[in-house]
Amino acid sequence: MGHPHQESSLFFTASGNLPLLLSLLSLMQLRNVSEQELDSVAMKLLHQVSKLCGKCSPTDVDILQPSFNFLYWSLHQTTPSSQKRAAAVLLSSTGLMELLEKMLALTLAKADSPRTALLCSAWLLTASFSAQQHKGSLQVHQTLSVEMDQVLKALSFPKKKAALLSAAILCFLRTALRQSFSSALVALVPSGAQPLPATKDTVLAPLRMSQVRSLVIGLQNLLVQKDPLLSQACVGCLEALLDYLDARSPDIGRNSPHYLMFP
Repeated sequence: MGHPHQESSLFFTASGNLPLLLSLLSLMQLRNVSEQELDSVAMKLLHQVSKLCGKCSPTDVDILQPSFNFLYWSLHQTTPSSQKRAAAVLLSSTGLMELLEKMLALTLAKADSPRTALLCSAWLLTASFSAQQHKGSLQVHQTLSVEMDQVLKALSFPKKKAALLSAAILCFLRTALRQSFSSALVALVPSGAQPLPATKDTVLAPLRMSQVRSLVIGLQNLLVQKDPLLSQACVGCLEALLDYLDARSPDIGRNSPHYLMFP
């Protein structure tokens, strides 16, 4: 991880300057194109940042944004062994997991909602945690509950100038689909009372056919925006969805256009 020793000593003695310190540290990390190994000092810094995040409110943007950037870097730009160690440390922070759950739920909030960039980071971090936990069979100390209908609503009625947020949510969905919604970390929960599932819904559980159709329509509408990054995220999510459908029901998978367009 570059040279964190000087920054870490300042971190513990100048909490008032923490956002600036983490921002500078992130800039230093971006200059290192090769994967970095997290040493003991870096792991201690990671632990302290995760603890601090767990004590924050979703509106503490100035602290959380640079902190989330640092956490995301530790899960992606480091060596595979360091990524696993970092994920294990972060997953043990119940406060951080609870904060992420609150932030995901705020995606549709009209008032007191965090900035879009911070919500993007929350969705990307959740996807990264889920992927690392699933890959390494890491211990889960706190599950994250996500309402699928709320996720689909966020994609169907995106906020203005929020292409990056939609792309981040699609990244989360792609990860969930690839795992066949078997994540030990993320639990899909129903939104209120649900009708009795039809036969097709049972096959596709925990998804319902109506949710699949809603997702496909949402993807089509997002593709119209012709944003390169968003289009890439849409294609990745659609590929994962088709693989999921084919694995759950080859008949539905082979006839996806018919089943997705007609009841």
